[in-house]
Amino acid sequence: DIASLTDQLNEASQNGHETDKVKKRLQEELTQLEATTEDLQSELKTAENKNGRLQQDLTQLQTLRIQKKMENDLNEMEQQTSEAIRRYGEAQRAVRNLLSKTKELQAQLESTAQQNEELKEELNLASRRGAILSSELETLRSSLETTERNCKTAEKELQESRDKTELILSQNINLLNQKKKYEYDVEQLNQQVEKLVQEFRAEAENFRKAKNE
Repeated sequence: DIASLTDQLNEASQNGHETDKVKKRLQEELTQLEATTEDLQSELKTAENKNGRLQQDLTQLQTLRIQKKMENDLNEMEQQTSEAIRRYGEAQRAVRNLLSKTKELQAQLESTAQQNEELKEELNLASRRGAILSSELETLRSSLETTERNCKTAEKELQESRDKTELILSQNINLLNQKKKYEYDVEQLNQQVEKLVQEFRAEAENFRKAKNE
């Protein structure tokens, strides 16, 4: 019925996950409702025609019994006409509501489709950024490996330099010790030479004195 259809339409508007299926079903129900409306319009037109004929017959008939029956028939037809008009009005309102809900659903579908496109674009951007970051990460890994190799080489060279430095320091210490020893030896030799010179000078002075004498 119309109330059930309206409830189903409201529920379909709230649940956007089955939009395509719901839209198709609503279109089918709208088609059926339009067909029902056309039938009601036909019934209304038939009732109006029959009412007109009954009014003509009532005017023509003079017998009170027949007139009373015709009046009853006329009242019944008027009630049927009113009922048909009421049903037609309800059908028209249901059609308008259904069209309104269909438009809202279509708007939701378009909004959802736009959101999906935006999400796809964001996903594509994220994928491209991920690929760029992966490439940069791979480059950094390669650079890190090269740096680690260079560090190991530098550490090895530094250790070798330290070893050489320690060797040179040890050699310098030995040389300094030898230099000190040589300086001490030279100092001793200088003292011995100075002593010899003094002795030579004393001998020379004695010789000079002895020669003069």
